[in-house]
Amino acid sequence: MVLSVAALASLSHAEARWCSITGLGEGQNLRYVPIARAARVSGVVLDRVIYLPNGTVQSFEPVSGPKMLVAGLESQMKEWTIKTNARGDEPCVSLVIADFKIDDAAGESKPKPVDVSTPSMLRLGVSGSTPCLCDPVGILGRPTLVARVRNAIRRGFGKIIGSQK
Repeated sequence: MVLSVAALASLSHAEARWCSITGLGEGQNLRYVPIARAARVSGVVLDRVIYLPNGTVQSFEPVSGPKMLVAGLESQMKEWTIKTNARGDEPCVSLVIADFKIDDAAGESKPKPVDVSTPSMLRLGVSGSTPCLCDPVGILGRPTLVARVRNAIRRGFGKIIGSQK
């Protein structure tokens, strides 16, 4: 009987307890994922973060949101230190709500204030404009009439010069 209880105890593991996040480490805030900004991917990401009371992030359990943003949030949070008032050594779990918005007036990436007012939840937000994926000096669309004539003349001279060889 004692052996069976010991065997079952070694196979089971305790669930992480729900803890409140009181803040993040110095200078840590959400940034818009560059590839997601370029692809104009926006949305809300829900993620459970499992961490130790000392602030070390252990793992994530994605709940919902665009995969590109989920991956970006998790890669950023792996480097963060989470502040909590939890004691002991057992892992903690909290819900992270991250809002990614495309806002062409926002510039590169503008984080919103971190909200830790609701127990066991961390609310983050960031807005960013889409980067210019073009040559700002180049011409988008059809060339002007003068440019078309110039190109036609160059092609004509190329044919004349090329045919005399």
